[in-house]
Amino acid sequence: MVYASGAQEEMRKLITKSFKITLGLCLFPLAFIAFFGPTMIFAWTGQTASSLRVALWLVCAAGFFQAFSVLGLVLYRVSGNALLDNIRQALRIACLLAIAAFARHLGFYGVLAGLALTEFAGMIFMVYAITKTFHSFHPRSLLPDAVKLTLASAAVLAAGAIATRIPLPPIVGGRWLAVLDLAKVSLACLLATWPALVLTKSVTGAESKALISIVRPRRAPTELPCAESVT
Repeated sequence: MVYASGAQEEMRKLITKSFKITLGLCLFPLAFIAFFGPTMIFAWTGQTASSLRVALWLVCAAGFFQAFSVLGLVLYRVSGNALLDNIRQALRIACLLAIAAFARHLGFYGVLAGLALTEFAGMIFMVYAITKTFHSFHPRSLLPDAVKLTLASAAVLAAGAIATRIPLPPIVGGRWLAVLDLAKVSLACLLATWPALVLTKSVTGAESKALISIVRPRRAPTELPCAESVT
């Protein structure tokens, strides 16, 4: 509807807001998994391996780039065009075929890095497609929100890292200790989320009101009894 109205400024705001929301929904969860993923896997399966941390970083990077690539595809198709997103898909297929062909030579990390680079190429191409399609949009307009949300996520993760230093009573061991450690880290991150967002000004006043209304929706006003029923 915004695109059909021809309001370029509103379309630019819509694109910027879409990227901000996607960044907010993806950055912290994926960063949390990248940092504390080995503990999560140990609590879940009881397995530990030195290769897990690097693998999680690469998988989370691929998921992060894919989220923005898909967002760019959706925004691009709003214009009714389909050429550039088909080129993106062909580019991804070509990269994935090349990775599959040289998988033995690339190794485990090489394959995961190739997947991340494939999604990164798709993301960059779709940002180019949006820039070419919507002339009022420029990628540098995304930088302020990206910097603020990155700082907020870093602060939240720092709170989680500090929480890992808090000792737990040695009443349990092994996987249960990992579960308690995750609960401690999750609670610290949860408590630090809102102050981090406010201090970094990652959310505006209108956005904070919208978030509060989602968490605490207003109750519909109760109807007063009519005069006849009272009498």
